[in-house]
Amino acid sequence: MRIISGVAESVVVNLGSVSTGYTVSYRTLDAAGSVVSDWSTSGVIEIGNGLYGVQVTISNADVKYIHYRAVKDATTKYVADGVVVVADYITQVENILKTQTNKTVRSGSTLTIYDTDGVTPLYVFTTYKGGVVSTSPLFDELRPA
Repeated sequence: MRIISGVAESVVVNLGSVSTGYTVSYRTLDAAGSVVSDWSTSGVIEIGNGLYGVQVTISNADVKYIHYRAVKDATTKYVADGVVVVADYITQVENILKTQTNKTVRSGSTLTIYDTDGVTPLYVFTTYKGGVVSTSPLFDELRPA
């Protein structure tokens, strides 16, 4: 995923344990910290495993950061106030896609997922079965090698 000027991309900002019922205000900033788009408001969504976030749509290639604030109601102070780096999210999404589509090789107890070039290892794991290193084609756990 790349942010292209004029094309909206969605990024989900992880707010940790801030749950639904909160309101999140966010604004986008460029590399110098200048405002690209001023404060907008969104509801909190569950993103899984007890974590919550807010979906931010970005339609400007200059956006590098998202500044967010979460509040429960008008009488409370911010329960979350932070800045996230958009490129970090894009890199994570791209790498998740690579784990699904790129070359994967299993050799003994090692499972290697390669980068797009098919040569550079992106992730290397050791396979385990029942908590023990396993060369069996069936395994129940991967741990970073």
